[in-house]
Amino acid sequence: MLVTFWRRRYHSYAVAVLPLCIVPAVHLLINLILYATQGQFFGVRPATVIAFADVLALAVTCVVVVLISQRSGSKRNRRIYVITSLIYSFVLCWAFIFENVIKIMS
Repeated sequence: MLVTFWRRRYHSYAVAVLPLCIVPAVHLLINLILYATQGQFFGVRPATVIAFADVLALAVTCVVVVLISQRSGSKRNRRIYVITSLIYSFVLCWAFIFENVIKIMS
């Protein structure tokens, strides 16, 4: 969706969608790093590293969403954007962490 908005010259929409990509991008990146290092990351279990990276990505997403929402005109639109973006990011982060917990338990 980000690429579509950018190519259609809706740059403000592309910037608004950008924070929604932070959590999945960090999750994929940390998984690639752990795969490349065979899961050895300073002696910490890989699932712990992934969970920490996901929570850190969620925190960064929260900050970026709030900063981007300041560009919105009305207070109502700003509130709706922040709430929906953060709910999406929180649920996605929770799903990633839950997936790792399932891997640990099995």
